[in-house]
Amino acid sequence: MSSAQSRLAVPWRFVLKWAAATALGFTTGQILGSLIGSMAGGLVLSVVGQVGATVIAIALVGASVGITLGLAQRLTVPDEISSIKYWALSSALGWAVGLTLAQLISWIGEVAQSDVLIGVPPLLVVGIAVGIVQWLAVRRAVQRSSLWIVSNAIGWMAGLPVAAILLQVTGSLAASLGDSGVYLIAELLSGAVAGLVTGVTLGLLQQNPGPDPGGG
Repeated sequence: MSSAQSRLAVPWRFVLKWAAATALGFTTGQILGSLIGSMAGGLVLSVVGQVGATVIAIALVGASVGITLGLAQRLTVPDEISSIKYWALSSALGWAVGLTLAQLISWIGEVAQSDVLIGVPPLLVVGIAVGIVQWLAVRRAVQRSSLWIVSNAIGWMAGLPVAAILLQVTGSLAASLGDSGVYLIAELLSGAVAGLVTGVTLGLLQQNPGPDPGGG
């Protein structure tokens, strides 16, 4: 095997660890975020009104998902890019901004009666936001770092549809889990899909360490 092929080999052990960490972190963060967002929204409702409380709740859900997800992923970050700091915080910021923007786009779409805006997948917006925020750090550690933004957008946008297809294929087995069980499995599968896509990308990128000369 040539040295070029070796450098491009997918490190599957890392990818599987990353995917598992992403699935567990995403699912745990969703559960915690829903509780925190619901409580916080109720507390500030009388002060900022329904819209303000909804925005705050969504931002807190995003931050909770992001920091839980980021902490889980940070445990698996390879040594080649271990210089990346504040991974969990950048994840929290990206998720908070992404979910809030997704909700605002949906609201604007409803007001403007725009099917295009209403149809924008929320997790596509989140993936782009997370990718951009983390790219600011990733680009200092690996080359061709703009692929990190692309992989986050694709991975998170594809997660739920793939999970829905897998659950539909399993049919009666999925139905036997009940609503809560289906929701939990869907979140785990969604996170796993996103983790596989971003894990493969990061696994390949970290084989070309060093600051990205073009920032992308």
